[in-house]
Amino acid sequence: MQLLKARFENGLEVTFDVNEAARQKAIVPVTLQVLIENAIKHNITQKSHPLHIRIFNSGDYLEVENTMQKKKVIEASNGQGLENLKNLYTYLSVKNVWYSTMRNYLP
Repeated sequence: MQLLKARFENGLEVTFDVNEAARQKAIVPVTLQVLIENAIKHNITQKSHPLHIRIFNSGDYLEVENTMQKKKVIEASNGQGLENLKNLYTYLSVKNVWYSTMRNYLP
């Protein structure tokens, strides 16, 4: 997160709101990195319109949400990032993986 904040400065705001019980649980390595990088890849990150990413727990789930500020042109992408992550979790958990975009999120 420090490297991303150094790169995007005020164009990126990440909020962690995960309680202590949820912090004791495990997730697949680099899951958060993939989700955060995916949000950055597909959305505008500008000081005038910062990308907001919120990471929080809700029941047994860890949720990662971001504002939608779609880029007009996206760097090389095969469009499989989230789908690959979802498929990986089907082998490791009986719980469904889902993702959403916050449209009116304000920190």
